[in-house]
Amino acid sequence: LKRSKRLKRAPLRRVSRKRAAENRVRARVVAELALEVAESGYAGNCPAFEAFPGVECGGPMDAHERLTRARGGAITEKAAIALICRRHHDHIHHVDPAGAEKAGWSQHSWDAK
Repeated sequence: LKRSKRLKRAPLRRVSRKRAAENRVRARVVAELALEVAESGYAGNCPAFEAFPGVECGGPMDAHERLTRARGGAITEKAAIALICRRHHDHIHHVDPAGAEKAGWSQHSWDAK
């Protein structure tokens, strides 16, 4: 049997051009939100503090979407993003996702419509 030549292929992109463009738009939206929070005189408690008073605010501010991209949410709409502290963000996603859903900080795709 005769062997064929190995095909030269370009390596796969880690992020598609379309997703990279979307991520750049998201970065601008999050920067605008951070500027608004800074100008409003951030008092130290993030917006999620009232829903989870047992969790102390701390860490950098993270962009949180109630309806994630995986569940059909838009990551570039300012109204869909809330800046919350890292501790509350971790609590919502890793410690108490069911409580976050009850408090309105997490949403399923079937609830969005």
